Amino acid sequence: MVNSIKNKKLRILYLLQEFPKLSETFILNEIIHLEKLGGDVTILARKKPSGKIHPEVIKNNLLEKTYYTSVENFNRGSGKLLFFLLKLFKEMIINPFKTTKHLKYLIITHRNFWSACDSFFSLKKILNKKFDLIHCSFSTYDKIENAYFISKLLNCNFSLSFRAYELYQNKYSREMMKRKFMIEESSKIITISEYNQKYLKKILGIKKVPIVHDAINTELFKPSIKKSSNKIITIGRFVEQKGMDFLIEACNILNKNKVSYNCVIIGDGPLKKQYVEKIKKYEIPNIVFKGSLNSKEVKSELASSSVFVLPCIIASDGDRDILPNVLKEAMAMEIPIVTSNICGIKELVENGVSGLLVPTKNSEAVANAIRKILENPDFGRKLGFAGRLKIKKNYDIEKESKKLQTIFQEGCL
Repeated sequence: MVNSIKNKKLRILYLLQEFPKLSETFILNEIIHLEKLGGDVTILARKKPSGKIHPEVIKNNLLEKTYYTSVENFNRGSGKLLFFLLKLFKEMIINPFKTTKHLKYLIITHRNFWSACDSFFSLKKILNKKFDLIHCSFSTYDKIENAYFISKLLNCNFSLSFRAYELYQNKYSREMMKRKFMIEESSKIITISEYNQKYLKKILGIKKVPIVHDAINTELFKPSIKKSSNKIITIGRFVEQKGMDFLIEACNILNKNKVSYNCVIIGDGPLKKQYVEKIKKYEIPNIVFKGSLNSKEVKSELASSSVFVLPCIIASDGDRDILPNVLKEAMAMEIPIVTSNICGIKELVENGVSGLLVPTKNSEAVANAIRKILENPDFGRKLGFAGRLKIKKNYDIEKESKKLQTIFQEGCL
């Protein structure tokens, strides 16, 4: 039985909130390399992309394998309720047995009526397909419900991957615990770091949680000889846990100390106005916002950078970053990094060897670390060289996707 599974082309259904999404290159990497290893991945996502997409999506024809919730434009309210009831009535007439089964599992699995509606609508596009495994890349409570629900209807196993906000953000972690019985029925539970592994063992009592790192294509992200002497770069969503406030304040400190720099900030989000106002208020020079960029554009910006900075914090709602992928991309390109010493980051960065770690919420420490790298280029090169070795050893997509494939094969049994 084991050999037959290993030789079989695995049919995997990926459940996602949005696909493709610029900030989730690790999901894209995972899917592309699973298919290279012989897998057949279908994607069920709630949202379509709202802006740019990575060119690899088109190159690998992934949009042709992606299905979206049929009523994604309906919000909660009477319109959605009426649509649901009409659809349900029609399905009852066409196939009463199957529809009754759907309703039974909707009632069992979904604590939220609107989430149940979304699941009911989503299923029409994949119910006639065959899958060996259903996989949640982010195991938020609604995706756990969906995976459990679909697995019952299609009679196949499901697996869960836990990354960051679904574990630590208060509203998600509380709801997740209410669905512990569903989690316990999953065939495999995966996570991305030792930090998460310990947390999952503590809160769920799971003894075996394999680690598959969010990984980097080290052939795509390679060192460049084209480097600026003073370019600081950061990449991320403009949200609290990224700590970009502290980078902006660090630039102010560098300016006051007459340290030459140019800072490029890539990304977008709800805190952009706050950042722009702070820069204007303190008259901080040489900071440029470049918006959201695809992987090719990001690589180009990284290629001319001297130091990558991500001063992460634990947000007020508990959200946090766990081994951020943008750090790995920078390290893969031999760019020295500065980041906060929190959330198991020592798994990725050895302070003073493969990067510099600073205390959280400390703009002065961020500024000092940046200055140390800018004013000591040989030291920066040593950090960058060690950083790439670390990524190639532990965070390379070729190695991690093979680990994931093996776990998926085991999860089908």
